[in-house]
Amino acid sequence: MKGEVPPCPWGRLEDSGDDLQLEQFLSFKVVRLAHALQRTSAREYLDAQGLTVSDWRVLALVRRYGPVQFGEVAQRSSLDKAQVSRTVRNLRERGLLQAEGDAAHAQRIVLSVTPAGKRMHAQVLPRAARAQARLLRTLAPADREALWRCLHLLQEQIRADESASPTTRSPRE
Repeated sequence: MKGEVPPCPWGRLEDSGDDLQLEQFLSFKVVRLAHALQRTSAREYLDAQGLTVSDWRVLALVRRYGPVQFGEVAQRSSLDKAQVSRTVRNLRERGLLQAEGDAAHAQRIVLSVTPAGKRMHAQVLPRAARAQARLLRTLAPADREALWRCLHLLQEQIRADESASPTTRSPRE
């Protein structure tokens, strides 16, 4: 790993959080990391295919879970429905996805990957997996396991908080 790791400001954290600066907020750090990952992935393996990060996320999810309902793609992708709708429209126009009405529920749309979408997925997935593995290998195996565990625990806590307060809405809604 390059450079020195600065001291962790979270070691002796007050309940109030008053001792945290904005740049030390977990949400701030995670969002900055997510944006950097998106820029890197776009540059490394998406731009050449003419795909955006949203395009890849939706295509990969539909390939993995499809045929799948539109709403499930929105939920699994963590994108808002408007973004998923625009992305699906783009992927359909490119011939990578198809959308059909659900025979059992007229309001539901079922998405599936076309043969061209399967070929695109097969081209991008190995490069995406290599890029992810290369990045993760900058961490020692124990650190990767700790990161996985911590991310899981944080996601579980957020789900519990959302369940306890069902009126909580995401910033995009």
